[in-house]
Amino acid sequence: MRRQEENKNGKVSNPPDVGIYHLLHRTLLRCRAQKLLEMLAHMVFNGENWYANKIRPRLGLRYSEKYLAYSWILGSPLLNGKRRILDIGCGDSLFPCELARRNYKVYAIDSDRSFIAAKDQRVNFIQSNTCYLPFQPSAFDVIVSISALEHISTNVQSLAVEEMSRVLHEGSLLFVTMPDCDGARNMCQLLPREFNVLSQERVILTSKKITVSASLNTMPVANESEGVGVTFLILSTNS
Repeated sequence: MRRQEENKNGKVSNPPDVGIYHLLHRTLLRCRAQKLLEMLAHMVFNGENWYANKIRPRLGLRYSEKYLAYSWILGSPLLNGKRRILDIGCGDSLFPCELARRNYKVYAIDSDRSFIAAKDQRVNFIQSNTCYLPFQPSAFDVIVSISALEHISTNVQSLAVEEMSRVLHEGSLLFVTMPDCDGARNMCQLLPREFNVLSQERVILTSKKITVSASLNTMPVANESEGVGVTFLILSTNS
């Protein structure tokens, strides 16, 4: 599940600094010295968060969907008391490492083997398909998925939604972000069938970060000149 932001024509539109982000993360996550990896992962995560939310907009680059999502999740009071987290479509993100640093029990999956070669012993990295999650029922308190679910083929998205519901116990949470594309619109229609929608908002990512409200069933598409539209969702299983 490669990290890509798509406009309404399905074209990839990555900011110019994304290549550096991926190279740095892949190099760092292969570090075999655990203590050094832990220290550097935390420093890089905080440094990138500051850059993405403070410096990047001043350079005329749009806000980072990922770091807005990370701050949104970590700042949510709904995480209080939750311990077991599954990150779906982790890629080469440092977010699972940051969650582990905060004493969550973290599993991180991705379908691409090259993304799960991380050496961080605090995180259980697993190559897996979202449609066939290798976990027991009710295994997790929280699932997070940042710019990943929209990449699942639409003909099997319903199976992925059922699998996510299966591995969450009653009253668990699902944090999701998805940029505008056909896969995201379809997923936004499927998720409420298995989950209760607790909150939703849509953000147009520019250097000014414009927030708008939108129905899940009528999610508009951002024009390329406007920036990238991203939907932020918090859902819960039936309690």
